[in-house]
Order: sequence, then C-alpha cells, then structure tokens
Amino acid sequence: MDNQQATKELSWLAGFIEADGSLQMMVQMKDSGTIKLTPLVTGVGCEEALIEHCVQILQSWCGVNPHRSMFSQRGNKRPAHRFVLSRQTSCIKALSALREYLYGRKKEIADLIIEFCQARMGAKEVRGSKNPYTRRELEIAQRISQLNSVGASETTRKSVERVNLALQKI
Repeated sequence: MDNQQATKELSWLAGFIEADGSLQMMVQMKDSGTIKLTPLVTGVGCEEALIEHCVQILQSWCGVNPHRSMFSQRGNKRPAHRFVLSRQTSCIKALSALREYLYGRKKEIADLIIEFCQARMGAKEVRGSKNPYTRRELEIAQRISQLNSVGASETTRKSVERVNLALQKI
C-alpha cells in the first residue's frame, strides 16, 4: 500500500474518531488522595466490523495494538464494541499520525495529549517511574476536561474538579 492509501485510511479513522470516538484524560482519585491521569483514545460503535476496521488501521498505519471490548449499553439490546488506546507511546503514535486529519476541538485535544505523554515519558527518564505531575501536566488535563465538558456529564464535571484541586495543591 502507498501513501495515498495511508492518507485515505487515516483520514477515514480521524472522521470516525470525530464522530464516534473520544480523546480524553481519565482522572482517577487514588486512596492516598492523589490523582492518576491516563490519556485515552477510544472509538465506540454497534457494528463490530467498523471497530475492527479502526483496529486494522491503527495496527497497520500507526503501529499500535488497541484493546478491544464489547459491552451492553443502557436501553439498547444490541451490544456495543469499543477500541481503547491508553499507553502513552500508543497515544503518541496514533495521534501523531491522525492529528492532521482532525479538526477543531479534537485536534487541540490531540496536541495536548501528545504534549502530556511526551512530558511524562521524559520525566520517567529523568526522575524515575514514580513522579508527581508538574503544573503544566495538570493544566493540560484541566484544559482537556474543559474542552470535553460541553454538555458535560456529572462524571466529567467531577474530573474537572479533581484536576482543579490538584492544581491548587501545587
């Protein structure tokens, strides 16, 4: 396959992510009172073949292997299928390949996730695997939460609150 095929496949996947996908920063509160930030690139659909096509593109053109799962949706008898990227290296590879085909809010979020992942990976090399988030990393998480909070659910609002609390402690 050539560059024209790559462009076609990557632009198709970017369109799928724009419509039925999500770029986000998962914010988890640990028992110690600190937070854990995990970047996520996801796609969801009822058609398993669509999700499999997304996975094939991610494997072929981005060199990543997303996690796949099936789940039940509330009020819908048909199962939904999903792919998820959560490893920092996978997020960087996939979003670097897709970012030129994304638009608006999701393009900004892709750039922020790439910056976050690069910063965290660089910090591991310097400070080891256990290191606190920097002010900039928390600001990135805060901005991603804000960009995703249009018509936000209670869960999203709580994520924003957790990041704001972490920023206040710095």
